[in-house]
Amino acid sequence: MKRIRSNHIQAATVRERTRGGQVLRRSATLLVIASTVIAATGHVSKSQAAATSDRCPLCAPDLKVPVVPLSAESLHSMARRHASFNARQLARIDSLLRAGYYGPPEEDEARETAHLLARISTSNAYRDLVRLACDPYRVYEADEATLRDLYRRYSDVNLFIGACLERVRLGMGRVCVRYRVGEELEGVSVHGGKQLRWRVRDVKIGGQRRRVLHVKFPTGSDDEVDFFIAPHHTFKVEYTRCDGPPAPFEWFLVHDIEGAWVRKWGMHRPTAYMFWVSPPDTRRLARSVGVRYAVAASSATPAPEPALNLPSTPLVGLRLYIPGLRLRLPGLPDINVNDLREIELPMPILDLDYLRGHQQPSWLDTNDRLGFKNWKAHGPVPAEIRRRFPDR
Repeated sequence: MKRIRSNHIQAATVRERTRGGQVLRRSATLLVIASTVIAATGHVSKSQAAATSDRCPLCAPDLKVPVVPLSAESLHSMARRHASFNARQLARIDSLLRAGYYGPPEEDEARETAHLLARISTSNAYRDLVRLACDPYRVYEADEATLRDLYRRYSDVNLFIGACLERVRLGMGRVCVRYRVGEELEGVSVHGGKQLRWRVRDVKIGGQRRRVLHVKFPTGSDDEVDFFIAPHHTFKVEYTRCDGPPAPFEWFLVHDIEGAWVRKWGMHRPTAYMFWVSPPDTRRLARSVGVRYAVAASSATPAPEPALNLPSTPLVGLRLYIPGLRLRLPGLPDINVNDLREIELPMPILDLDYLRGHQQPSWLDTNDRLGFKNWKAHGPVPAEIRRRFPDR
């Protein structure tokens, strides 16, 4: 009877660059999870498994750098810091909106400006991913028990499914994830505001029977997508700042992905995904122009200093790269589509009690899984991203 369970290469350089850089739309967390889910190994020989580990520097027995265990307390501290910052940032934008800083607060244009500012000025899991994975001097390590309470407390707090997680390592420009798939098990795992159904099973992929962790993940369209996670999964992490065109942006990149497949209208093997965002414009209210309504002296919530403004060309987006993407739709011919697919944005890290209590501003509606509605990309794909990851 099945048991039910809940729940390196050279050191990477974090560098700055000065040169210029919809068929499978999904939720932000789906993409984050997909990063740990893309290109499987399963039932393979011992020699093949050893060869796979040899290609992963974080699996090497002599890492040359210290391995630092991540404690539950340290992870909660990081999550609290992000959640507190994000809650303050949303309150700050809301105060400016109600003060008329973005125009008459009852008008759609002003509320849309506030919503877009929230998307580009809050922090998500990508910043901690880069900070830990791009450390050239240490390798950080955590396991399922360390992460379990974190997933129950915060939304979209990091990038790894907790079920059957044996170990995750981050450092030297890479991430290495290992899952326990020896026994055929099934269960439900909590990940932020979501409950993920999972099974350890044998699946035929690429003409081979493979033992994988099969996770059904809900999407923004109230559908599900299937992830098949390998026992060993690894990828590279890179962070870049670009001047454009079309405008300056930060680029968080995951690439050279090995270790899982995603199935939706066919089986697909993404090789990279990327999040980019332009920094908001900050200025002192005393120097600002275009304020249509002054803050009343008696206001209990005066507009804070400094103010937040949209940059001249706001950019924010998330794309999944699937070379040679072909969709197999029931009753229709296969469709070749662009390789660089748009995905809904990653959600900001917030305390789930904050979301359950509807403490966010009223212009940020939530769905059944406590994600913000219309949390989507804005602006064109920067030229540098299209150069490095061209569509077919």
